[in-house]
Amino acid sequence: MALVQEGTTRSATAETMEPCTLYALKRSVFVQYIEKSPKLCLKLLETTMERLRKANEQIYDLTFLGVRSRIMKTIIRLSEQHGIPTKDGLLIDVKLTHQQLANMVGTVRESVTKVLQELLDEGSIEIDKKKITLKNAEAVRREIR
Repeated sequence: MALVQEGTTRSATAETMEPCTLYALKRSVFVQYIEKSPKLCLKLLETTMERLRKANEQIYDLTFLGVRSRIMKTIIRLSEQHGIPTKDGLLIDVKLTHQQLANMVGTVRESVTKVLQELLDEGSIEIDKKKITLKNAEAVRREIR
């Protein structure tokens, strides 16, 4: 957003889960590319609209869903993005602490611990070395609705 709207500062931060390489882009160079490429402009609009949709969904979830549903919805989303099919279900190939999951859903770590334990007891998930296996995604989806 700071690249598009001159005079503004970054409005978000990011945290990596593993080592990575970062690149910086000066606004002047960005504007040159935008002026020369209508396709790039359209792609940026599409990306912006998708981010707006996700933000609206997150606002809805925080307003109308309880902590358990938000956690289950996040587990479903992570399984769609990072899931590896195994004989036991979809292994979310990302190590997550309870605090990281709490930050994603807008709650406290203790609530995440409680809900994860409930899901373990129900047989909906397994956890091994901070990786969650979603055993029955459809059953979890039905409960969220």
